Order: sequence, then structure tokens, then C-alpha cells
Amino acid sequence: KFLHNSISNLTTLESLKVDRNELKELPDSIGQLKSLKELDLYDNKLTKLPESIGNLSSLEVLDLSKNQLSSLPESIGLLSSLRELDISTNKLTSLVPTIGKLPLLKNLIIGFNRLETIPESLGSLSTLENLDLGKNTIKEIPASIGSLRSLKRLYLYYNDLKEIPASIGD
Repeated sequence: KFLHNSISNLTTLESLKVDRNELKELPDSIGQLKSLKELDLYDNKLTKLPESIGNLSSLEVLDLSKNQLSSLPESIGLLSSLRELDISTNKLTSLVPTIGKLPLLKNLIIGFNRLETIPESLGSLSTLENLDLGKNTIKEIPASIGSLRSLKRLYLYYNDLKEIPASIGD
């Protein structure tokens, strides 16, 4: 049901795949895996993440899809090497503004959650190419979406949108 704290002894570990298990929590010591580039936690029972996850400065791929997360830690914005973040199929009702501080992020998949709003800071993700916000309850897209100059694919299907901001034409 949990990863043991001794996992922090694996200091050269670059890839950790523990998908399709029954994990309910991650130890704080996960943040000590400084060499970790890929962390796959797909299809578990995680309800929260430790703030220490922000210490994974080498992390490039983080798959948290199909869990029970209702929020993300502020420290998510410290993952300076992150290129892909999949947090789809969770119970997220909002996103922390720090999510806009990921300088290399190309793929952000947030579909199948309970999001009503999107933080303005999302517009700061200058390298973002794919943004999936489908199957939420989003009522409004921030004007900052027009700042996503690298964006190639934007999915907004099955939301509660009444309009799309004019800035999208930018």
C-alpha cells in the first residue's frame, strides 16, 4: 500500500514504474531520488503527494493519471526538467498557480477531472505543445491562453464553456 522510505537509498535510479498497484501514499524520501527522470504512478490509489516531490529536479516524465488526487502540492512548480505531466483521471478541482513555472513542459494532460477554473499562470508555459483539458467542468478559459505560442493541440471537449477568449487567435 506504500513505498518504503528505504527507496531513497537508490540514488542512481533513473526510472521508477509502479503503475497498476494499490499505492495510497508516497514517502517523503521520494524527493531524495535526484537522478530520477521518469516516475510512473498510473492507476494507483494516491490521494496526495508529498511536497518533497518538488526536489526531483531531473524528472522529465511524471504520470499520475488514474489516481484519487484532489490537489497537487505547490512544489510541483519546482520540477524544472519536467517535459510531460499527466494528471488525468483524478479528482482535481483546481490547479496550483505554480504549475505555470515549468520551463520545459511540452505535454500537459489534465482531462477527466473536476476542474472549474484554470490559473492564469498556465499562459506562462512557453514550451507547451499539447494541452488536454477535456472532460472537466471548466466554465472559463483565461485570456493568458493566447500566450502559448508553441501550442499545437488544445483539447477542451466536454466542459461548461460558454465562450472562448479572443486571445486564442493570438
